[in-house]
Amino acid sequence: MAISVSKARLKKIHRELAARGASPLSGALSLATRFAPKRALWKLFLAYFNGKEPAVEEDFGPFYRSLVGLEQIAYVLIVEVLGDMPGPDTDTWELSDRQLRKIRESAQELHRHRAKFVEAVRWFCLPKNPKLGVAVSEHRRLLSSGKLEWGRYPNIDMENEKFVRYFEQHGLKDFTLRASLCGVVMVRPRLKHLVDFFCAFLLCECANKGYAMMPIKFCVRPGCGRLILPARRTKDYCDDCYSRAYWTPEKRFEHRIKNFPETMKRRLRREHEERLARKKMRAKKRAKKNRKKMRIHQ
Repeated sequence: MAISVSKARLKKIHRELAARGASPLSGALSLATRFAPKRALWKLFLAYFNGKEPAVEEDFGPFYRSLVGLEQIAYVLIVEVLGDMPGPDTDTWELSDRQLRKIRESAQELHRHRAKFVEAVRWFCLPKNPKLGVAVSEHRRLLSSGKLEWGRYPNIDMENEKFVRYFEQHGLKDFTLRASLCGVVMVRPRLKHLVDFFCAFLLCECANKGYAMMPIKFCVRPGCGRLILPARRTKDYCDDCYSRAYWTPEKRFEHRIKNFPETMKRRLRREHEERLARKKMRAKKRAKKNRKKMRIHQ
């Protein structure tokens, strides 16, 4: 017999799970977060998504500064987070040819997977409105027979099913745990691809949460599209957009005069408005002159 659950009840269950911090991978990344703080892992995740070099606080030596882009992300993941490869020789602080080859191959792998990963993460963070993948009559038949799986095709359309399968494959199936003995019994993650770590980390931190409850947000400047970890200073903007979008000329001017006496503020604001009006008038004259030149040439 098929059991139906209302959407309101499902939403309530999701809110309760999110409030308790439950997630399908709770504890699976405990080893990684022990050696790399969660905020550092988020910065690594955002650097990969945004296509930028990771902002690491530690100095790994001159060899690290010689790496570029995805090579730096690959090094931090393989050596510092997962511990799948020993670090550089502490005497010379240089990487062997074999280590450099592994890092470059891993960086090429990250590059191959990045486009699909970015598309999937955008889908994960944005609101979703799935439709039925089959006709209503067929959906009812599957429901009455008990063969319908909620939240999977044909209960959802193939477009959403594609992304669900992506995170299931890379975040759950390809991200596995393996026991090992290093003085004590340890549980270590095993990956088929480095991108599996980012998918598993996203599921661990953001499963059962709506966009409003996620720790990461999209930059609010139209056309930007970068993901950010909101900070008190930059708020809803990424670092590149903060100075351009938040610090408008008016805000810069008000910030400069905020400690001045009120009488001086009024005088400076009046002069500032007059300057802006003159600048606007000059721009109009230039545009009119350019239009006249274009008509003459035509």
